[in-house]
Amino acid sequence: MGDPLTVDLIYDGADVAKEDVPLNKIQFFAISLMHLTDISIITKLESLTVIQLRLCNLVVFPEEFFSMPNLESIDLSGNSIASLQIPIKKEDNEGDIQDIWQKLPKLTTLNLSENSLNDINEIMKLKTIPKLKHLVLTGNICLTANNAFNRICEAFPNLLALTVTF
Repeated sequence: MGDPLTVDLIYDGADVAKEDVPLNKIQFFAISLMHLTDISIITKLESLTVIQLRLCNLVVFPEEFFSMPNLESIDLSGNSIASLQIPIKKEDNEGDIQDIWQKLPKLTTLNLSENSLNDINEIMKLKTIPKLKHLVLTGNICLTANNAFNRICEAFPNLLALTVTF
């Protein structure tokens, strides 16, 4: 069935003691091989910059990440993500429409390797992440699309590293 992410799991994944670091000061969190059904508690980690949820049976990009503007590195490798949410347009404080992916202003590294991304157009949804420099897509079927590597390079001209072996 699966389990919700709990405070105890967070402290285990952050490799820190509860009494030493308050939840909102944790900067790194990694967990693997868990079937997570609810990660909403993750938004309490206000200082989080690096998150790794490897092999956690996730099927969608976690919506919670969009309320975590300090994230610099996200590793969702080995999950079952088949599509990325269509960027939801939301109004900002001035009433302007903003692409939801821009809510990750510090994100430089995104690892989506070994997921189930079948369509190259899913990858194109990420191109509005402002500071994305390293994108890992190894093992996704979308890489077999005609001219996939060139299409990704053209869509993401600011990438410093693109890992796309299939």
